[in-house]
Amino acid sequence: MASMAATSSPTTVDLSRFDPPTIVEQLDYEKIFQRKVARVQALLPSFDATIDSDPAVKVLQVATYDEILLRADFNERLQKSMVAYAASPEISTSDKRQKTEIGDIPDLLLDAWGDVCWSRFKFTDGRRWHFGLIAQDVYAALKKRGVDPFDLAPVCLDEWAEETGPTMQEVEVEKSYEKIVLDPNGNREQKTTLPQIGNDGELVLKPVTVRYRIEIEKKTVTQLEDTGVSQVTRPAGDLWGLRYVECLALEAAWQRREIARMRQRGDALEARLLALEKAA
Repeated sequence: MASMAATSSPTTVDLSRFDPPTIVEQLDYEKIFQRKVARVQALLPSFDATIDSDPAVKVLQVATYDEILLRADFNERLQKSMVAYAASPEISTSDKRQKTEIGDIPDLLLDAWGDVCWSRFKFTDGRRWHFGLIAQDVYAALKKRGVDPFDLAPVCLDEWAEETGPTMQEVEVEKSYEKIVLDPNGNREQKTTLPQIGNDGELVLKPVTVRYRIEIEKKTVTQLEDTGVSQVTRPAGDLWGLRYVECLALEAAWQRREIARMRQRGDALEARLLALEKAA
């Protein structure tokens, strides 16, 4: 067994040789477009997306391209946070010329940070254990020591008011459409050209007059109509957050101070022991 342990070596996996993971599913244009058409047709069954010049179709095409760009941007941003796929580490601006009021971190703040507890937890929609901080607990620890958490960058609180929107309902309405019907006896005419075989056997375009008439065709279609009643589309709420880089900087500063204090106590104790030895 000893000889096996001596000759074996760990296998190193070069993650950068693998394709970057697709964090957001990359669907092609046609699939995304057809999905959007299906959603519109679920609300408006009479909608026909076969006419490319239809303004509604153009809107769906623009929305499809926007979604593809958003997916690609989201993938790129998340992949930058993965060491194996990052071209270079993320850089935070730290130029002295862009900072003011530079100074030591106050002991009061470090004392408050020492009260912060790191935790393990599961997200409400997940199964795996995570490790980190609870934003509300950080807020409470700072506040208890007389530090205003909102004067500091690490603590974030996003709040939003209630949002409302109209309540829509499907209604059936009758609409009239003009329909062109070719008719030699029609009351309208249009000059155009048609391909014909000339006397020399060559294909030529000859001017002709086409007669037609307009018929009115009525169809019952389903459309959405505002009922005049508002509904809550997003309840009022808030969401706490933390800037972890700032939190880790405070954690490092607190640990540095504690280590320095322990060294000072150790040095003082050693000096006392030496003094006692000399006195003896």
